[in-house]
Amino acid sequence: MNETLATVHTHTHTHTHTHTHGDDLKNNKNKKIYIEILRCISVFFVIFNHTGTLGFHHYAVTENGILYIFYLTISILCKVAVPIFFMISGALLLSKEEDIKTLYKKRILRIVIVILIASFVQYLDSIKNDFTIFNLGIFFKTIYTKEIITSYWFLYCYLIFLVLLPFLRTLVKNMKNEHYYYLFGIYIIYQIIVPVINQIFDITLAENLNIFILESNIFYPLLGYFCSNILDLNKINKKIILLFSITVCILLMMANILTIAEVRKTGNPDTETYFQYGEAFVAMYTYILIKKVFENKKLPKYINKTILIIGENSFGIYLIGSIIRRLIGSKIMTILAPYVTAIPATIIGCLCIIAISTVITMLLRKIPYVKKLI
Repeated sequence: MNETLATVHTHTHTHTHTHTHGDDLKNNKNKKIYIEILRCISVFFVIFNHTGTLGFHHYAVTENGILYIFYLTISILCKVAVPIFFMISGALLLSKEEDIKTLYKKRILRIVIVILIASFVQYLDSIKNDFTIFNLGIFFKTIYTKEIITSYWFLYCYLIFLVLLPFLRTLVKNMKNEHYYYLFGIYIIYQIIVPVINQIFDITLAENLNIFILESNIFYPLLGYFCSNILDLNKINKKIILLFSITVCILLMMANILTIAEVRKTGNPDTETYFQYGEAFVAMYTYILIKKVFENKKLPKYINKTILIIGENSFGIYLIGSIIRRLIGSKIMTILAPYVTAIPATIIGCLCIIAISTVITMLLRKIPYVKKLI
């Protein structure tokens, strides 16, 4: 984003895709808390991802070498937000049974309507200083050719995932463990080895050698399905967690090294070319760890309720978060930065954006039809 942002709220253990907020809170026992925690983490990363030099790109303006690595690592970690959202979607949707007519009526039409309405709101916000330039033709041309704002790329990507659902559902029904391992092997070659070769020899792999199954809206839903339905968490012991942790640290270190090399080569301090290096392992590690720790854990009531409320409204937070950031969030960050430094100020600002967006989303969901969309 990207849910980014959201997984568009496919709720676990339910047969209907939309509910009122009150109904959801009454049926909290039917929700998997680890899924909601993953949503909360991801929506925070999505908001942080668009905070500029005060947050996400703060590494580019710091002169302290150690802090540079620290800030850069935070920004690289933010990139797992969209993979995690797609993993959640795969975990919740790929095992469902529904015909194509139901899919289009229940899910695809909904996202198309969301794209139209949310994009129109963003369009109005972009011309608020001069409504005389309002032009529906330009609006429709814009959303046809590209997303209205950068973060809305996820909506388009998610729409294609939904269109492909019948094929992906058939695929997972017939995939064996060896096929998942083969898929991981392909990922390692293309996303771990090839980027290093590209950087060392300053070359790029032929475009026609790219593999479509590694696209985020295909690969990560399959990965999410694997983690939730195939992988036996009882076999994930402390030794495996330790090895996985070391692997993730090495991949993050490699992403740092490759990014620094790219900055020196191109002179562009904001380059994100290698931010997604090995992100599948980071996303899978996060997903598995959160699931293993929280799947059967009973949290204090107020924490549990907060997580469920934010998770329930994560799609709305994603949709309106950019507007709240421009109107309020950025001002909070700017005001606080001189007192608590940039990153803490940005974190506080992001939490405020999430809180305000959550309240607005809850209010919007009280509108009869809107509650079915977000």
